Amino acid sequence: MTQSLSEIKHGFERWLEDGAVRDSARRREVLNVCEQVLPYFVREKIDDQFDTLYGLTNPEEVHKLWNKIKTDSTLKSINSRRVPVTYTDALHLYESYLRRPKAKGNQTIFEEDSKNPEPELLSEGELAELHLTKHERNKELRKKCIEIHGWRCKGCGLDFRDKYGDLGIDFIEVHHLFPISQTSGKHTVDPAKELVPLCPNCHAMIHRLKGEEMSLERLRSYINPKYIFNEELI
Repeated sequence: MTQSLSEIKHGFERWLEDGAVRDSARRREVLNVCEQVLPYFVREKIDDQFDTLYGLTNPEEVHKLWNKIKTDSTLKSINSRRVPVTYTDALHLYESYLRRPKAKGNQTIFEEDSKNPEPELLSEGELAELHLTKHERNKELRKKCIEIHGWRCKGCGLDFRDKYGDLGIDFIEVHHLFPISQTSGKHTVDPAKELVPLCPNCHAMIHRLKGEEMSLERLRSYINPKYIFNEELI
């Protein structure tokens, strides 16, 4: 049975509240972007016939809109300036809501399962020629950072040697607290104040918020509080 726009809206709100976005202030911002800001943006920049996000009930349509904003340089630039919730943040949440598992009797299914019983086979690996400009990394800075801070993750406290034994010896990533991508070119870096060792998980999470740089303190605030680390170690 087809749901009304009102039913979709309320279902999305409940889904956010039930766990997707537990912080009430951020949840209100997500809903504001979905219902007010995003539709206006899409009408102005992409499709002047666009009405409401809740009119899109096929997750693939939502994903195409997300991808359009992500890949168009002009739209991407506008999107990155939206804080604390970008257009792509809101679209990702709404797409996840449409793809959520649904209960049917004693069985949990995904909405797409009944429409596409056979998975689509996809391919990858085609060679593509790339031309790019990148900021060069200085390996000596990585070495100095680890000499100063050690091999233990400054986010969660993980030392790979403790976890994996000899396999984990001398393994860690280094994070720039001040993004190198936002610099104009060659510049000096203080490894004691501007670089920190992070495990791959924490390194990925500290870059998770679009349009803003997450501090080390904020990253730690997301980590499950049941894990208590010795501040002297991290």
